[in-house]
Parts: sequence; C-alpha cells; structure tokens
Amino acid sequence: MQQRNELIRKINEENEKRMQIEREVARLEAEEAEWIRKLQNTNQIQATAFGELETALNGDPAELDAKF
Repeated sequence: MQQRNELIRKINEENEKRMQIEREVARLEAEEAEWIRKLQNTNQIQATAFGELETALNGDPAELDAKF
C-alpha cells in the first residue's frame, strides 16, 4: 500500500511539472508571436519610410506636394 501511495505521489508530481512546463511553453509562444507581430510592423514602417525617402530623393516635387 505504501509503495502504491508513493507511486501515485510521484505520478502527481510529474503531472504538475508537465503542466507547469506546458504553461511556460504557451506563455513563451504567445510572447514570440507578439515579438513577430512587432517585428513585422517595424519592417512595414521601415519599408514605407524607405519608399518615401526614395521618392523624396528621386521623385517629382509635384508628387511630393500631393503626398504631404
């Protein structure tokens, strides 16, 4: 009986550890998704800024007036 109780205790401990790890993985995945979203947004902002800079350097002044 004591061995059975010890086995049950160990199984419960392992299950708790597994659930903690799963929660941590889920938290890290959510954090990763947020960083990816921020990076994509930053890339879009940089691409837009680069395009505007390229237009400013090479473009027609009338086109610039229309944009701004």
